Amino acid sequence: MFEANQFKVAHPNYLILARYNHCRHARLGLVVSKKNIPTAIARNRIKRSIRESFRLHPSLCAVDAVFLVRGGIRSLSPIEINLLLQRSWVRLSQKCNHRKEAIDAVVTDLTD
Repeated sequence: MFEANQFKVAHPNYLILARYNHCRHARLGLVVSKKNIPTAIARNRIKRSIRESFRLHPSLCAVDAVFLVRGGIRSLSPIEINLLLQRSWVRLSQKCNHRKEAIDAVVTDLTD
């Protein structure tokens, strides 16, 4: 998954790697290391926040996304984290839809 990503959304506090899947919905994987967030309570809290924001973002296309948390996210408040997550899902959706439109245009040109 890490080598075969088609989309990347990078930020100093996290990294999202994604690729199209064959399902009809988006799927999420989380990588939250003990090195970056030492306490289990904080790791679980950030994972809950990420899952909930992912679930509430309906415009994601059918991708497998892996969300890698970096250490700087510890210094952010829950409100800042939620805003970052919302922006990141929008950026991923834009990249996904832009690439899908380009692929559809190529396929249309080839079939004409």
